[in-house]
Amino acid sequence: MKLPTEISLEFEEISNESEEFIRFLHHWSDDIELHFPNFSIYDITFATVYLLKVNTKPSGLFIYQDKGEQLHIDLDYLIPEYRDMGIGNSFFEKKMDDFKKEGFEIIIAVSENPIYTKYLKELGFVRSNLHNTRFEYTIT
Repeated sequence: MKLPTEISLEFEEISNESEEFIRFLHHWSDDIELHFPNFSIYDITFATVYLLKVNTKPSGLFIYQDKGEQLHIDLDYLIPEYRDMGIGNSFFEKKMDDFKKEGFEIIIAVSENPIYTKYLKELGFVRSNLHNTRFEYTIT
């Protein structure tokens, strides 16, 4: 899905200890818990955190761990009003070259949420042979 022209997407890497991160996480914690019940702030000490802004409004978080050649997604969250508009797809398109330059060969996501797994499949992720809830995207 292509991003609508009236939508402007920006993203910036931020600290997982920054006030902006903590404020966003606190405000959206119930919705994050609903969609990503296994997410824990305590597991992201060494993670890379991106704050997504839609039309300059903080609107999402993309958090991942560097596991050598693998990028493991901890959280790929967008607030409800901006879902299903192509924002996640646009983020991945813009970051894919960077991920490749950083040496990642595969992106791993784990989910039992049918809505999120549908989104992952639309991005080109495939279900892993190793585990039913694991999805993989090979960076080419």
